[in-house]
Amino acid sequence: MWAAMDAALGEPDDPRGYIQDAAERLDDYDLVELIARLERDASNVRVRQLVAVEVLSRRASMNPCWPVRVGEPNITAEEVAAALGTSRYAGRELVDTARLLAGPLLATAAALESGDIDWGKAKIVAAVLGEVAVEVALDVQDRVLPGAGARTHAQLRADLAKALIVV
Repeated sequence: MWAAMDAALGEPDDPRGYIQDAAERLDDYDLVELIARLERDASNVRVRQLVAVEVLSRRASMNPCWPVRVGEPNITAEEVAAALGTSRYAGRELVDTARLLAGPLLATAAALESGDIDWGKAKIVAAVLGEVAVEVALDVQDRVLPGAGARTHAQLRADLAKALIVV
C-alpha cells in the first residue's frame, strides 16, 4: 500500500500541487492512511528537532557566565524562539521538553519518534511528569505510555493524573 501512495505522490516539483494531485487520486481509505502517515512523519521530524535543541542547550555558548544572578542562565530558549519567530515562553517549553525527552522521558521520545504519539501528547507527558521525581515519572510513563496513542489529549491528561495518584 505504501508503494502505491509513494508512486501517487511522485516528486515534489510543486509541493502544494503535488500533494493536491496525489490526494485527488487516492481513495478515502488510502487518503486517511496518508494523513496518518504524514502525522507520524511529522512526529519523527519533531524528534530530530528536539535532539538538536537539547544538544544546543548543552553548549557553552548557550550557558554564558553572567556577572549578576539571572532567572534563566541558559539562553537557548531565546535563540530558538527568535529563529522560529515564536515567544520566549514557547522557546522555553521546547527546550524544557527536549531536555526531558533526552533524559528521564526517553520512552516518550521513542513513542514520538515512532509516531505512536503526536507532539501534543509528548508535550503533555513532559509538562505533567517534568515536575515530579524521576522515579515517579518513570513509573507513570511506563503505566500510561502504552495506551497513550489511542487516547485524546484530555484523556491522556486524566490518565497521567490517575497514575500519579496511584504511585
